[in-house]
Amino acid sequence: MRFVEKMDRTDQPHCIREKTSVPSKERLEADRNPMETRKTLLLIDEAHDDRRLLAIRLEALGFNVTEADNPSQVQRLLGLGKMDWVVTEWGLPGWPGVSLIPTLAPSQRPVVIFTDALIPNVPFFLGRTGVKAVISKKRRSELLNLIQRADSPDPALPAPFVAFGKHILLVEDSATVRHFMRRAIEEENPDWKVSEAGEAVQALVEATHQPLDLMVLDLEMPGMDGPAWVRVLREKPSLRYKPVLALAACGRRDLKEAFQNDPYVTLLPKPVTAGQIVETIQSIIGEKQVVAGA
Repeated sequence: MRFVEKMDRTDQPHCIREKTSVPSKERLEADRNPMETRKTLLLIDEAHDDRRLLAIRLEALGFNVTEADNPSQVQRLLGLGKMDWVVTEWGLPGWPGVSLIPTLAPSQRPVVIFTDALIPNVPFFLGRTGVKAVISKKRRSELLNLIQRADSPDPALPAPFVAFGKHILLVEDSATVRHFMRRAIEEENPDWKVSEAGEAVQALVEATHQPLDLMVLDLEMPGMDGPAWVRVLREKPSLRYKPVLALAACGRRDLKEAFQNDPYVTLLPKPVTAGQIVETIQSIIGEKQVVAGA
């Protein structure tokens, strides 16, 4: 989950037995030549052979590569010094990806997920987490090219993006509030489709019978248990990974805790204006983009 007002979170994964030795801080410092300008890269993967082969290729690009295959190693190595890059599998035994990724601090360094695991709705996931890329293990050359280009003094400019033809569902019991939200959305995005639902059952019907890009949901509608209803949504295959902009009174810590492990929920505290809702929707939709001309 993303909060519009950011909250600090500390993930406490359960450590499992170590499989390889971890170098001490003194050893890491001793191995570094102060005259070198090589960047450091943390490579995280339980699969030893895959990890070693990739480490050799990354070292050929000029990186000092440090390897880890379990949670305790990862935490220790992150505490030993600066890591310029992280390349990681999507989670480790005892440490799922949703908990691992925040620990790697994608806002502080490029983090690339190198995995064959399925991560649905990747563009939206990248926007929510700050992860630089998700690349299949079958496309190792793409990973190496990405890292090499990123370290180039003149990286290629990214392709332009455009969001169009989106479908937004407003779930709010007040017809007046829905009217103002709909009007504000359509004024800013005249090519978007906006649907409405005044209660939970109608919302579920609307959401499951036509393609949906984002749902705006008032978590405090009469007779609705917001977290329970979102869990019902997640049980539907077509809605499991759909972004939800959830509205709730400021200070509802119980709701923040309920959605803290759902990266597809953005919590916006009330009171809130229609303009603020539109701005937040655009920031979410803007991260679920289509490449122009693709």
